[in-house]
Amino acid sequence: AVYVVCQFFVYEDKIDAFKKAAIDVVQNTNREEGCLFYNLHQAKGKKKDIFFMFEKWTSQKCLQRHSNSAHVGRFRQAVGKNNFFKADKILSITSDDIFNVENNNIDTGSNKSEIYNFVQLTIANDKIDEFIGATKGIVQGTNKEDGCFAYNLTQDVNESNKFWFLEKWASPKYLPGHSKQPHAKEFIAKLTKNRYTAAKTRMFMVSGPLVPLNNRSRL
Repeated sequence: AVYVVCQFFVYEDKIDAFKKAAIDVVQNTNREEGCLFYNLHQAKGKKKDIFFMFEKWTSQKCLQRHSNSAHVGRFRQAVGKNNFFKADKILSITSDDIFNVENNNIDTGSNKSEIYNFVQLTIANDKIDEFIGATKGIVQGTNKEDGCFAYNLTQDVNESNKFWFLEKWASPKYLPGHSKQPHAKEFIAKLTKNRYTAAKTRMFMVSGPLVPLNNRSRL
């Protein structure tokens, strides 16, 4: 399986029109063969002009077929006609979860307070294996925390030194407690001491899915 994290930068006066065009592609894509989920999210805080398509597919072959679908064609036409974007989109295709860690917290899918975190790290090429090893403890520990529905590490399939933490939480109120956990403190200490990163870390807190669907993200 592969994940897709696609970031859009939308002009503020065109947000409503963008959402309308996106709803069509979201609803139809979630009916496609090979689509495990395909959700639209909006950044929290002052960055409400930033949107994400967050996707998971059984294979890159299914993802490629999706790019040639009629509803993607309609979305591209709407983009060309309405000039939604102030900057080029940023697209990342990543591996399935590096660590197959079970999360036993019950996600009913009806929590309006839920949030997602998308965190991208660029790692020095000579420290990739060491970095992956250092993340195992925080991935295992965080998936046992109250309020955490998913906390996974994935690797970009095209740029092997780029990684994403893909997180889902019941509410933002759980995040301060997460940062105080021993596994989180240990990971941050390793990250700082060993200087794994080769560029500034990019972190986005986003809404839950904007389009209500039965096929929801379980990560």
